[in-house]
Amino acid sequence: MAHSRPAALWTRADARRCTAAAGAFTVALAVEDQDVEVYYQQWYAAHVALQGTVPRLVPIDAQSSVRAAIADFHRGTLETTRHFVRTVLGIPEAWVGPVAGWLTDLFRVRTYNRRHPGDRRMFGIPIEHQMPEQGKMPAHDAADITRNAQWVYRARFKRPPDSKHELARVAGCGRSVVQNGLKQGWALIDLAARRGVLIVPEKVGPPS
Repeated sequence: MAHSRPAALWTRADARRCTAAAGAFTVALAVEDQDVEVYYQQWYAAHVALQGTVPRLVPIDAQSSVRAAIADFHRGTLETTRHFVRTVLGIPEAWVGPVAGWLTDLFRVRTYNRRHPGDRRMFGIPIEHQMPEQGKMPAHDAADITRNAQWVYRARFKRPPDSKHELARVAGCGRSVVQNGLKQGWALIDLAARRGVLIVPEKVGPPS
């Protein structure tokens, strides 16, 4: 179906499919990949250490230097995350920057939720678009797209990968469903990587 695997963002529905796929892929990396969990714990420790070096009340004349130090920290950790995504996870080069950004934003949301259990924020990846037409929105809250993006992780990036036969067995479907799902998931993540914008964690609202 043309709308289920768009080659470009023609409608708001296409953007919705892309953000669902990219978000599900990122969450699968964070939840299912042990190397990502280890990396997050290192990232969190560095984040906590940085916070410990910043005084609660910073004099006006020192604020600019503190902001510069924090900015340098975030630039450095993002570059380290890109290297991790490229060399450890084996993410395609065209996806490295976006996936590193998505993971970083997920880490920030996870860290906030870890510290504020009563005010949890949601993670998501908005897609930059200016399409006037809505198009046909994905059914069932994009559950099939979420599943397909998870399959992309499990079949392409999990170490060792799951076979299509195993994915089909667990899902209770045929191999052709898995094959088509992998094609759709890959295409949507690829399109999101080329058109996605980084989430701003402070603007993420609590779950409804």
